[in-house]
Amino acid sequence: MKMKTYGSFCIAFASHLPLKKRKKNNETKNNLLEQAHIPLEYNDYYDIQVISTLIIALLTTLIFSLIFLLIPSLFPFIIYPICTILIVVSTWNVFLYYPLMTINSRKRNIDRFLPFAVNYINTMAKTNISPLEIFYSLSTSSSYGLIKDEAQVIVKEIQLMGIDNIAALKNAIERSPSKKFKGFLQGFIGTIQAGSSLQGFLSNMAEFYMNEDMRDREKNLESLSLIAELFVTAVIAFPIFLVIIVIVFSFTGSSAGSPFGIIYLLSFIVLPLSYFGFYYLIKTTLNDDYKIDPKEKGILLKKSFYKKHKSILAIIGISITFITIFITSMYFAFTYEIIEYHNYYLHDIIFISLLMFIGPYSIFCYKQSKKGKEIQERFPDFLIDMGNSLSSGMTVYDSIDIASKGNYGKLTKEIKKMKIDLSWHIPIKNIFSSLAIRLKNNFIDRIILTINKGLYMGGGDASIFKALSNEIKQINQIDEQRNTHMSMYLMIIIMCFGVFLFIMIILNNTLFSYFFEFQETQAGSLDGFIVSIDKTRLHYSLYSFTFVQAIGAGLLGGFMKDGAIAPGLRYSFALGLISMFIFQVLL
Repeated sequence: MKMKTYGSFCIAFASHLPLKKRKKNNETKNNLLEQAHIPLEYNDYYDIQVISTLIIALLTTLIFSLIFLLIPSLFPFIIYPICTILIVVSTWNVFLYYPLMTINSRKRNIDRFLPFAVNYINTMAKTNISPLEIFYSLSTSSSYGLIKDEAQVIVKEIQLMGIDNIAALKNAIERSPSKKFKGFLQGFIGTIQAGSSLQGFLSNMAEFYMNEDMRDREKNLESLSLIAELFVTAVIAFPIFLVIIVIVFSFTGSSAGSPFGIIYLLSFIVLPLSYFGFYYLIKTTLNDDYKIDPKEKGILLKKSFYKKHKSILAIIGISITFITIFITSMYFAFTYEIIEYHNYYLHDIIFISLLMFIGPYSIFCYKQSKKGKEIQERFPDFLIDMGNSLSSGMTVYDSIDIASKGNYGKLTKEIKKMKIDLSWHIPIKNIFSSLAIRLKNNFIDRIILTINKGLYMGGGDASIFKALSNEIKQINQIDEQRNTHMSMYLMIIIMCFGVFLFIMIILNNTLFSYFFEFQETQAGSLDGFIVSIDKTRLHYSLYSFTFVQAIGAGLLGGFMKDGAIAPGLRYSFALGLISMFIFQVLL
């Protein structure tokens, strides 16, 4: 509402200005805005662009003028006009290129979800419903990204504007930013006009797009391998050996500046920023953001936040309790001089508290992830058996009853719960929805949503379950390939970390010991050849670097291997615990 009010203000205000482009009707740019899903004519968008730029220019000039009046000097007098010009030009360019950026973003989203959307359309077509009903069903599902928006416009044109199916699909071809989606719609139209089998076309296209998606994901794995190699080289190996070189040169006075500043800069600024950058890069490569709207799961009873996450909250609560007890105990130990206080002990308290927090949570996440993966791996078998039972003439109820007697690993327990629900005469849609809620898996959520839509549209067709089993089998295959590829890089990360710790032990027992002994005996008699370095400060600076490296390397290594941050916490916990043992016990 606020944006609409602001846009209306800009358009109304610009109507009183002599803007030449208001008189032009640029059809090309109107199409550009339509592809970007921006509900404005180009003239109106141009008005908002001009007025917004003028407002930013006035505000920037006013702010910089006030600052100059408060702090008058030559430097602000020169730099403020330059900053004003840069801000104004940037604002103009943001409006200028925003439609293109939005179009590219929409295209990537549609292309990513298209194979699964076509498989969904193919599944719905097997229930012998009309094309309008298929697109209406697609328009109500958020499981397929921005394809939902494209389907909504198609349905709106047919139902509200009275446009026939073919014309609405042709309009969608002109409007869509995705060439793949345009090609699919063009084939859809051609099949309808030729009177050919729509189910045959959809089956072929579903297979084609799923195979294409498989090839694209394999290319993404190759890109992920390159990113992993770069990560190991730039963020793991290079900082480790850089720190060793800096310390060794600092002892001989060959290093400019304090080595501690360099180490702390690496530990708390450079490394965290590097981890965040690689996390974003890896996340972009994985393309696994397939979450759906929880409302679509058909939740039977709305649960509170606590009931949904009570296990995690309980673990976090226990961890915080132990951390509080630990910090309180240390406070009293320092206060009553049971332990002599030193500023460096803050490192130990912070690091131990962090491990106490992520330790139990990482174990819980690992167990949940392991259970979820096993269920996802066995879910296609359940779907295939359901399809086979339906093919033999059984009902969906009987098929679930037969499946409950099978062996699907940890999924068996959930299927038996479905059978119990059946005995209470709970509707089959609610039974599948309850299964989705219990499993908490985005891929299975989408599969069950499709099953429920298929049951609602036309009953339980065996081909629906078999088609969906192929979809999730492909996802499992990609996950297995990624796990295999990334396990090698995870081992390299752990080996690099282990080599660093081994080198630190060797240096501490040989070179560092020699330097520190020489410092004590010579007391600077060699005129700066051996620089005096605080042993405790060096110890804790290296300890901080190693601990941060352990947490970050574990998180990113686990993320590359498992595709999620939470399961990777176990590697962070293990490496952090090892680094603490090495530095506080062996060194």
